[in-house]
Amino acid sequence: MRAALIFLVVLIVTTGFSIPGFSKDPDFSWGYRFDGEIAQVLETANELTIYSLNMDHPTKPKTDLFYTYPILGKAYLKGKQAYEATAAFKAAVDHGGRQALCFNPRHALSIVANGHTYDYLLCYECGSGMVIKDGWIFMGSFEAGGSPDVLNHLLSEAKIPLSKTGK
Repeated sequence: MRAALIFLVVLIVTTGFSIPGFSKDPDFSWGYRFDGEIAQVLETANELTIYSLNMDHPTKPKTDLFYTYPILGKAYLKGKQAYEATAAFKAAVDHGGRQALCFNPRHALSIVANGHTYDYLLCYECGSGMVIKDGWIFMGSFEAGGSPDVLNHLLSEAKIPLSKTGK
């Protein structure tokens, strides 16, 4: 059942289906911007967990997963670093993307706010991402682009390994 749900979410992300929480940004000729609850969580987060996800090889037994994606490492960020991570996600959305037919996220943020957990996954390779609330509520997909440099820097500072392939 969980695999079917993840497949459905990936299908929705890669086809560009949009639901409330994201809207076309009139200030940009491309892409979407975060709205409402999704935006508020990112804008007010001063503590979060950043994940480096592994898309290099198949999952080994007993590998920790973030949804279906193998975790290379994670770090708890607060203050300025948390702001930099959320700003990088917002910048990726502002940049827009092309939403190719892969979804190999190498970066994720997990933010606890108002008694809920919001997970933001980002694939720079295919130019898309998604937000999931409380581990199972699909909040929406988004186009994304730009550079993973800020997120990679934050992970490297925390001595977290990066995926060797893709972006």
